[in-house]
Parts: sequence; structure tokens; C-alpha cells
Amino acid sequence: GLILTGDVQRRRKWELPLLKIIIRMILVTAIAYFCLIPLGIGNTVRIANLTKNQVTAEAQTEINRLTAYRPEIAASSNVAELQQFVNRFGARPEGSNANTQSTLKDLKQQANSLLSSKTKEIRVQAELVSKQRNKSLIKRSLKWNIGAILSGFFLLLLWGNNGWILNIKR
Repeated sequence: GLILTGDVQRRRKWELPLLKIIIRMILVTAIAYFCLIPLGIGNTVRIANLTKNQVTAEAQTEINRLTAYRPEIAASSNVAELQQFVNRFGARPEGSNANTQSTLKDLKQQANSLLSSKTKEIRVQAELVSKQRNKSLIKRSLKWNIGAILSGFFLLLLWGNNGWILNIKR
């Protein structure tokens, strides 16, 4: 900005063509910044969709892994296996302690309800992760796009205030 201040009489002969090139480059840079704004918005939307699809796919993979246990639970006739399954997913069988064993029907019901609750938990978690990533992405996108708008505006202002350079016939 400081090289553009001053008058024409105190400039050397080689400075004027260089100033004309610089002022044109300022205009091209300002236009480039304004052209980057739609690109930034489009990429934000694209990345948001990709992120949502990725989180959804990961959650669906986990849900599919859990639902694969349903046939095993239905076909199981061993109380010990079902207790082991219920314990593996972090729950203690209802009404059981070290001395009593739950019935097969109760364990199957508890295992199925445990799978249902885990599936719901995974869906809720996936939605939360998706919202958090989306919020972070939008914040970063806004920062970059506002920066491009301000930079483009100030470069246009600099170009407009120094248009006299282009009118010099030396």
C-alpha cells in the first residue's frame, strides 16, 4: 500500500510501469478472492455431506454388527452363553446375583433389549458427532469466506483509490 502513495514527479522512470503492473495484480487478486467465495460455500456443503455419510456409514456398520447377534440370541439355549453375552455388553442380568440364575427367556429378553438400547445409543451418538463436525466445519467456512470478502473489498478499495496510476502517460 505504501508504494502506491506519493506523486508522479518524484518517481523514477522504471517505477511507473511496475506500479501499473502492481495495481492490475491487485485488481486480479481482489476478483480472485470474490470468485473463491462460491467455491468455499460449495466445498463446505460437499464436505458436510461427505462427513454425514461417513458418520452414518460407520454407525450403520456398528448397528449391523450388533444386529448380527439377534439370530444367535434367538437360537441360543444355553443360559451361560446368554449371561456371558449380556455381561460382555456391560449389563448385569436383571435380578441375578452370584447365587441365582435367570431363566433363559428372561436372558433372551434382556439381551434383545440390550441390543435395542445399544443400537439407539449408536444412532444418537452418530447424530451428535455429525452435528458437532458440521458446526465446526461451518465455523471454519464462515471464517474463510468472511476473510475472502474483507480481503477482496480492501483490495478493491486500494485499487479504486489508486486508479490514477493507470492514467499516467509517461
